[in-house]
Amino acid sequence: MKNAAWLKKIAGITLATSLLLTTVACGGQATSDTPANPASAAEAGTSSSSASAEPITLKFWDMVWGGTSYADEAAKLAKTYSKVAPNVTIEYQSIPWQNRYETFSVAVASGEAPDVSTGGGYQQHQFAATGEILPLDSIIDQWKQEGKLNDFPEGMIDFFKQDGVQIGIPFNIDPRGIIYRKDLFEKKGLKVPTTYDELLADAKALTDPSAGIYGMVSPASDSSANICFFTWFTGNGGGVWKADGKTPDWTNKNNLEALDFIAKMRDDKVFPAGMASYTQADADKMFLQGKAAMIVESVGFGVQIAANKDLVNNVALMPMPKGPSATDPAMASALNAYMVYKQTKHPEEAKAFVKWWSENNLALWTGAAKCGSPPARLSFLNDPSYANMAENPFLKDFGKNWVPEMKSTMFPAKSANLAQNTLDAERWWTSVGQAVLVGKKSNQDILNEMQKKAEDLIKDLGV
Repeated sequence: MKNAAWLKKIAGITLATSLLLTTVACGGQATSDTPANPASAAEAGTSSSSASAEPITLKFWDMVWGGTSYADEAAKLAKTYSKVAPNVTIEYQSIPWQNRYETFSVAVASGEAPDVSTGGGYQQHQFAATGEILPLDSIIDQWKQEGKLNDFPEGMIDFFKQDGVQIGIPFNIDPRGIIYRKDLFEKKGLKVPTTYDELLADAKALTDPSAGIYGMVSPASDSSANICFFTWFTGNGGGVWKADGKTPDWTNKNNLEALDFIAKMRDDKVFPAGMASYTQADADKMFLQGKAAMIVESVGFGVQIAANKDLVNNVALMPMPKGPSATDPAMASALNAYMVYKQTKHPEEAKAFVKWWSENNLALWTGAAKCGSPPARLSFLNDPSYANMAENPFLKDFGKNWVPEMKSTMFPAKSANLAQNTLDAERWWTSVGQAVLVGKKSNQDILNEMQKKAEDLIKDLGV
């Protein structure tokens, strides 16, 4: 509850600061040098009739979404916005992931928020709860008129709404599913599993402790483990919130079945010993060395696969098997957005920039920037310059095998709440996964404890 109390304190400071300020004031591959679609860029850059022609500067804070070149390439692309909006200068600033909650919270509370930013999956919900996020419904309305709303996976636009207000624009996606060794399956004469029971049977058949080979490996102790574990809940039709997005629901039977399934895999020793302490790097290493037949990972893992010529043709994305209570295959995905802050002095220009940036930044994925999480836009996902990238062999099947199965970590709710920001920051699912792997508590007790913790969090935050 320590982090929950801190968030509540920050929220109060931010709201107080906001009130004080109010009182006082009463196609083809893009490059990093040119917009991906100059025609639509020009349209987006002048989309607001009330936008000022006076010289202005917009502060754009962007997280480090790729490798060492990402920030430089993103900054170059941001500069090209002046070609469609000559009076607007984008002041690009790269924000490290470490201490990002404090960085943004302090900036907002002190009246020094950026105009526009990216951020963690629930950041816009955190600040919208204290009235610090500018509604972006006008962008959605423009896309409706232009027939562009179908460029996002179903439900993604609504995910970034709060109380019916659009508080974020989808930027990227990052599902966690199962990647498997085709050659090891073929050697054992196994078919790709479609259910949890089949998955367990295959994992047992592929496990050979004497040779140090296991059916499955997954991170269990770091931030990546958080969403990797939650994918077992969605795979069985479960989730930790009711459909209203406000009521904790950890103890539902689907979640218990998912934990019981993980416990079966543990007891049948298809996981390596000590996996409760594994980071993503530990799990990746084991899989790359041929010591595991399956791994829970992101599509970005394909970059490491591509660097290993012996693996490129022997590894594939697995459509998520269905748990016993699931109606459809499903896997958990992180969803991230662009947001605009109410503190901006140029709201129309800021919204126009977000619209343009969203439509014209394919180069962040196909150029030197190498954005790690796939784009939210279906047109980008299916663009040959992205889908056929030799640097990641998984991209070719990603849109077909994984995108249709994505569910947010708020599932079955359609949008998020402030409390989810704490669940994400404190890695609640990581702690659940470790508890199951260690096996000192019953699965029902684990869920009961998390239910109580979630109910206390809701009360503490006043959600």
